[in-house]
Amino acid sequence: SSSGGRAPTPRSRAPAARSRRAPMTTCASLAGEEKVVGGSDWRDSDKEWTVWKCGGTWVAGPERLTRVAELLRAEVAKGKRLAVVLSAMGSTPEEPVKVTDQLLRAVSNAKNRNEEYRSDLAKLEELHIKAAMQLLGDDTSGLFEEYEAMIREDVKNLKSMLKAVTIVGVSSSAFSDFVVGHGELWNARLFTAYLKI
Repeated sequence: SSSGGRAPTPRSRAPAARSRRAPMTTCASLAGEEKVVGGSDWRDSDKEWTVWKCGGTWVAGPERLTRVAELLRAEVAKGKRLAVVLSAMGSTPEEPVKVTDQLLRAVSNAKNRNEEYRSDLAKLEELHIKAAMQLLGDDTSGLFEEYEAMIREDVKNLKSMLKAVTIVGVSSSAFSDFVVGHGELWNARLFTAYLKI
């Protein structure tokens, strides 16, 4: 990934007739590679919203989440209104397989009646709790405990669902999407908790 620290400055675009759109910026633009890739309709006419889309590489672990939070806070301090969309954690040298692929592997293992799906989920549980400890461990308001309890409950439920898949030996694309979506949820919830500190 690129390195750098400039906050995004979306290029201006002609307003659509009868519709205001919030510029959407990929997190690659935080390194100066500005790219407007889309947007959403917003009803607030007083202030423009900007949407940041941060891919897995940009949010792969505590250090990178901290950097994105610093950039976000700097922009908010200037009076900007930002919405942030986070992917699941991507790969790092320490964790070469991204979270999305690990979740897909868990589903595949369950479908093939391979009990390794349990260790796949346990590894993801450990990864996110470790990241939460780094980001939230010094907080005394219970944010870490709340996040840890959420992760453990989610993993417990996923293990139960995948156990059912091992029995029937069948999975659907909709179910796979449901399982994989937990990666984004876990990372977004961790980032949100960190911003509260």
